[in-house]
Amino acid sequence: KITPFESSSLYLQETIFLQFDAFGNLWQSTNGGLNYYDLEKWWEFGEVHQQHFPFNDFGYGLEFNGRASILDDDGKLWFGSNSKGLVTYTFPSGKEKIEEDSSPKIFLREVIANNSSIYTQLEEKEESNQIRVSFRENNLNFRFNAIDYKNPNRIAYKYKLEGFDKDWQNGFDLDEVRYTNIPPGSYTFQVQAKSIKSDWSEVASLTTIQIEKPFWKSSIFIIITLISFALLVVAFIRISLSRLEKLKLRQLVDEQTQDLQKALDEKEVLIKEIHHRVKNNLAVVSGLLEMQSWNIPEGEAKTAVQESKMRVLAMSKIHENLYQNDDLAKVNFKKFIESLVKSIASTMSNPNQEIDLKYTLDSVFIDVNIGIPIGLMINEIISNCYKHAFTDQDIGSISITFHEKRKYYKLEIKDDGKGSDVNILETKSNSLGLTLVKSLGSQIGADVTYSGDDGSFFDIIIPKKKGK
Repeated sequence: KITPFESSSLYLQETIFLQFDAFGNLWQSTNGGLNYYDLEKWWEFGEVHQQHFPFNDFGYGLEFNGRASILDDDGKLWFGSNSKGLVTYTFPSGKEKIEEDSSPKIFLREVIANNSSIYTQLEEKEESNQIRVSFRENNLNFRFNAIDYKNPNRIAYKYKLEGFDKDWQNGFDLDEVRYTNIPPGSYTFQVQAKSIKSDWSEVASLTTIQIEKPFWKSSIFIIITLISFALLVVAFIRISLSRLEKLKLRQLVDEQTQDLQKALDEKEVLIKEIHHRVKNNLAVVSGLLEMQSWNIPEGEAKTAVQESKMRVLAMSKIHENLYQNDDLAKVNFKKFIESLVKSIASTMSNPNQEIDLKYTLDSVFIDVNIGIPIGLMINEIISNCYKHAFTDQDIGSISITFHEKRKYYKLEIKDDGKGSDVNILETKSNSLGLTLVKSLGSQIGADVTYSGDDGSFFDIIIPKKKGK
């Protein structure tokens, strides 16, 4: 059986020669000093106890020549070196072995984190070897020393940051080691020391470092993050479902709106067609009355037929205006008044008279329920002007004004004819026209006043809503 006999890797291991002394101890000469081995311990315990003799104050040690060794008759050893000649060693009287020195004592001087001191020996307190730092302070320097009074400059070290290093690291004459970018966790800095004439010291755990986790890696933060994520997922699902429901509802509303719009369009077409046919029928009635008047001799009967024709024509104009508008419930009143008055003028004007028509009209749309009565009132008043105001005049004018106020409409019809000394609205008259004016005004809640001082003047105030 072959048992390996391995010397320490701290020293140069190239063997120049081997030499046994008088007591059976083994000497090894190398290119870096002499190594001494107590073989009795090796045979008994299987442990290699090596002591090193450098014979120099620097470097590994003195280099020896090959086979340049001898044991004289007195038990003294002689070795030949390359640079210092003969080297001799004599065991003290009564000594057969070279005793090992005590292992150096190790102590921690300082710990530095990110170039700032976080522990010094002078500030050491109870349990000072427990150090806690933040995750940002993960660049650490450990400063330490071992004491050996015989060979203070020839101390070997093995160090390890337990939890970070996998193996022990070796070095000579160290006083500081550095670690960078250490992840969060718990670490113990351990050191062993050895002088040239001692065995390795016991493992010294100089300090324990606890590098805290960043808050985003803490259990509480992870739990809060998971809960928040779960709430976000729930919220996202709810919002998605809500949007989906709204989308379906919008689609349903759009479909129903399209159906309603289609029905409304069909209704508008139908109503316009009705207004168009009513207008045509009223035009037919107006034409029939016109034809009937041809066979009636001049007189009250013929005048009555013509006045009826004008009233039918006024209503026809309203329906004509309605089916031409987009809004089937409102009348473009400016356009209606201008068209109506021109029709009256073309029918009732005297070729021997020159009557000037003046308009001051607001462009407004009014409800058909008000428009028809006002149109009939305008028809009666304008017709009355043509029949009675200018009997003794060749030239005259009629002014029609219509304005929209906040709560009412204001209609004014004025001529510069002969006027009247009495209020024709208050006298008992057999005139159907004046009766219609008063009746229609009452129907829509209008306030109708008359003045005949300087021609005829009708002032009519029509509330936008009846009774208000």
